[in-house]
Amino acid sequence: MKDLAEGPLHMVQSFNGYVVNGYKFHTEKYGSNKSTMNNGVCIRGSSYSTDNIDYYGRLIEILRLEYNALTFKQTVLCKCSWFDLTPKHSTRVHPQYNLVDVNKRRVFNKYESFMMSVQASQDEDEDEDEDEDDEDEDNNDDHDDDDDDDDDEEEEEEEEEGRGRGQK
Repeated sequence: MKDLAEGPLHMVQSFNGYVVNGYKFHTEKYGSNKSTMNNGVCIRGSSYSTDNIDYYGRLIEILRLEYNALTFKQTVLCKCSWFDLTPKHSTRVHPQYNLVDVNKRRVFNKYESFMMSVQASQDEDEDEDEDEDDEDEDNNDDHDDDDDDDDDEEEEEEEEEGRGRGQK
């Protein structure tokens, strides 16, 4: 705890992609020119009431912070843009299939933008609401169609080797 309180080292690594909890994530910017996108994130929420709230958003940036301690410590933070989850206005749940539609034009700035990488998941039930006049916006598809096999192999090598863009 003391090491965390003293703050991270001055070196921070930024990544375009990251694999955690069995899911492969890309930043929104990195995935914008790909045929499939893996920038959608879901955090399973829980509350003291009987209703649990899941939070949906887009992955903007992936940062790895390193801490100087007796043993080397690091943590990965994900900066996200969260969607407004006001019932009836921005989310719908299909009654038969339990699919969640999220209106991606309703961004909610109240929530903190960072999450720990271990909190991340990609909700298989998530589907984003699209309008006909909004076809030029990114389509958040959490499935990897293997249309870009060469890119995927390069990404996996970078992710496994832990290479990133070092920033001070």
